[in-house]
Amino acid sequence: MRAYPLCLILMLAACGSTPSEEEASAEPYTLIESRDREEKSMGLYLADISASLLAWTTKTATASTQKERHKQELLELTLKQQVNERRIELIGELETGPPQNRIVAAGALGFSKKPDVLGPLIAALDDSEPRVVTNSLMSIGVLASRDTPLPPLCEILQLAPDPAHRWSAANALINVLRAGAVDDSGCAMESGRVGLTDEEPMVRTQSALILAQVMDVESLDQIAGLLYDRYPLVTSAAARAIGHIGTADPHAKGRAAHLLFEALASSEKKRQLMILDDLVTLSERNYELDIEKWRDWVERMPEE
Repeated sequence: MRAYPLCLILMLAACGSTPSEEEASAEPYTLIESRDREEKSMGLYLADISASLLAWTTKTATASTQKERHKQELLELTLKQQVNERRIELIGELETGPPQNRIVAAGALGFSKKPDVLGPLIAALDDSEPRVVTNSLMSIGVLASRDTPLPPLCEILQLAPDPAHRWSAANALINVLRAGAVDDSGCAMESGRVGLTDEEPMVRTQSALILAQVMDVESLDQIAGLLYDRYPLVTSAAARAIGHIGTADPHAKGRAAHLLFEALASSEKKRQLMILDDLVTLSERNYELDIEKWRDWVERMPEE
């Protein structure tokens, strides 16, 4: 599953202001008195795109049933159609438009699913407007192209002072890795390892999943440290990452099992329930919360 919801708050901030907020900002797309009819049309088009982005992000944040997820998918298809109607113009707005136009274009272009938007989105990662960078990262994740160059995303994940940029970069990395991008330079693994100790919990969460995606067996113990994180989302991601690595690599199964069991045995029930499903998947058995049965099984597993 793609990791879109991690970028929702900033998308809402960039694209979902109320009319009164837009008036106060004095920067409402290109709807300015001196603009001619063609430019005003672009302004209205961007306003429609912004409304669609807001609807999509809201639905993505709340969709919990199959019916709601279907509605979210329909909104995504609508956005794809809207963006591709004037994709080339949107690329131009991203490259040379005023800030608010660049913000909306950056958030929209990934929905086109067209390869010609990747280069402009990567270039926009150097934009002076932080919200353009945030939305470009989200769009890169939505586009999910296996041709995405990883080093720019890795650099942001490791070095960006803005935590929102770091976790947006991590989110994009996961999506493009899942799409088949290859970590030839090793930067995804390196930045994922750095991200395990990031002060921002969303970065720690995504970093654990990045390391699972690149099958970083050597980092199993470091990922396991997050099983005791104060934030439940981080704990769940760490358990998922360890379970994935242990399931995919038979040589890592024993170590993964021991790490999950140790956290299960030493945690309160709430945390145990976050770990249990991944231990069940890894072991292909279910002793529920019977610690002694799990202990008997784990002790028979070699730690390679």
